[in-house]
Amino acid sequence: MGKGSEERLEPPYVPCKAALDKAKSTDRIIALNARFAPKAGPRFVTSKTKLEQLPNVESFVKVLGPKLDILYWQAMYAPAGTPEAVIKTLNAAMQEAVSDPTIVKTWDADGFFIYPKEMRTPAAANALLKSEIVRWGQVIRDNNIHVDQ
Repeated sequence: MGKGSEERLEPPYVPCKAALDKAKSTDRIIALNARFAPKAGPRFVTSKTKLEQLPNVESFVKVLGPKLDILYWQAMYAPAGTPEAVIKTLNAAMQEAVSDPTIVKTWDADGFFIYPKEMRTPAAANALLKSEIVRWGQVIRDNNIHVDQ
């Protein structure tokens, strides 16, 4: 595709730090937390607020509304029936890992944030999962989306 072409390509997955670095140094289309267009730079970030690394780029949520408040989250789940003591041990190890200053610094530099401690409990993870199932189930129903499409 030549320069100036209007054809849109879906960009490959690029880790946020790499995307931020490339956004500052090249006109390639890249994305993770931001959409980029050749020579235009990032247009929006998908986070609720602006990213410190891209202070002049607005949030989709601020510009287009709260329906675009899409959380980036991960969780670790154990099989049903796992003893509570095992869950507590795994959660304690995870809390220790995500509180490590080196990890915090690396994730911060990459534009990721760590959820507050009260949002990193097994109960909070289950509540978030349930709310996301309700939310995206409604999107699927409202838009008549089917697996065979």
